[in-house]
Amino acid sequence: MGFAFAASLRAERGIVSKGAVVGPGVCLVELAKVSGLVEKNDFSVHRSLFDYFTYLGEDFRRALREVGENDQWLDAGSGSGYAILDYQRGYLMTELPSGKTIGVTVVLPKTGIAVRQTLIEEGYGSRNQFIFGNYIEDLPVEQLGKNKVISDLFGPMSYTSNPTDVMNRYLDVATPEAQIFLKTSYGKTSVNLTDGSTIAFEDYLGRVLAGHEVINHRNGQVHIRLKPLGVAKIPKLKLVRIVDDGTPPPSRVFEEVRP
Repeated sequence: MGFAFAASLRAERGIVSKGAVVGPGVCLVELAKVSGLVEKNDFSVHRSLFDYFTYLGEDFRRALREVGENDQWLDAGSGSGYAILDYQRGYLMTELPSGKTIGVTVVLPKTGIAVRQTLIEEGYGSRNQFIFGNYIEDLPVEQLGKNKVISDLFGPMSYTSNPTDVMNRYLDVATPEAQIFLKTSYGKTSVNLTDGSTIAFEDYLGRVLAGHEVINHRNGQVHIRLKPLGVAKIPKLKLVRIVDDGTPPPSRVFEEVRP
């Protein structure tokens, strides 16, 4: 499913991640809010592959069909891993898949342990890996491998204190022409630009992912088709404010960092 969070935390209490950029007077206060949301674990962890197709669209279904035996699908924020189990079983697929899968989640629910065991018992264990307990931007690139499809369904990108670190990790572990599928709550995360204007984070991605094809559906669904000559990194943002309004994911405000 898609709710595990790569919040950029790893200094305070071993959670604030190196390189996190925060605004004056907000650093530990705002970062602690993100940490609290993750620890609270108030998010969905049981999404099926049908849910993924519903949220991420037909292009995602087509992309999964193109994952071959030498390819890999990375599900960032995989929760219990039901979507991965459905995929390996060929649920809603035109033919039985042969691709590898890797699920990353900060919190592994008990149901996730059962799903992992089921994958092994049904003979898919060698094609699947689950990594839990770490934010995705802190995981070694080698551990995540190279991925033809990357999905983030209300996952790291919706909760992180530094979304550019998360996106840069996706770029690090993507094949040259990979496809990245994001689903967030459109408009709940905004970016204050250096020219004084404010735009939705999803729109911001279209500005900074130069050379790549960014399809923004303006409903929180963003489809990124990577191109070999596209940018390899996007610039860091500074966390200004995060608000837990009781409806996940939280509202966040970032601002561009002047060169």
